[in-house]
Amino acid sequence: MTNQKAMQLIQAAQAGDEAAFQDIFEAFRGLVWTLYRDHRLQTQQYDWEQESRLVLYQTLRKLKATHWGALTRYYNQALRHRIVQLWRESYRYESAEGVSLNEACVSTYVQSAQIAPPSAAVATIVDLMSNLGVKEREFVLLLAMGYDINECAAQLERSRSWCYATRQNLKKIYQAEAKGS
Repeated sequence: MTNQKAMQLIQAAQAGDEAAFQDIFEAFRGLVWTLYRDHRLQTQQYDWEQESRLVLYQTLRKLKATHWGALTRYYNQALRHRIVQLWRESYRYESAEGVSLNEACVSTYVQSAQIAPPSAAVATIVDLMSNLGVKEREFVLLLAMGYDINECAAQLERSRSWCYATRQNLKKIYQAEAKGS
């Protein structure tokens, strides 16, 4: 494909031409399925194809340049980022059962840390924890017991980066809740 034709194809797809979009997607079909195979995604093939189409649409929408090389680079990066997101989501919702957290459990951990919180704080913690996934709850409990990130990662069989990202997300949630009350 020549540079001129590639530029026209990208511009047409950005303008909403479905045929141009389909041609671009077909050009990247090898990349899409190579990433699917290499990362052993747990999503179905049809779902992955739809995810990759959505990522291509979003990439085209945000792309300022009309060069094929820029599109290739950004689409490859966006697909890899989406794979990481899907991987994290699969761990978050892997099990509906797990650590149940009630007021007695929270107060036990808080007392072991020798802190006497008011009952409103315990209720807030219980409410925040009830919205977390199984592994996130286990992570919070391990942190409350004094484990560091490396020990938490080893016990939860997760990476350190997952632990750091989860801690950062929990911090944002807590800060938003604190500002709201």
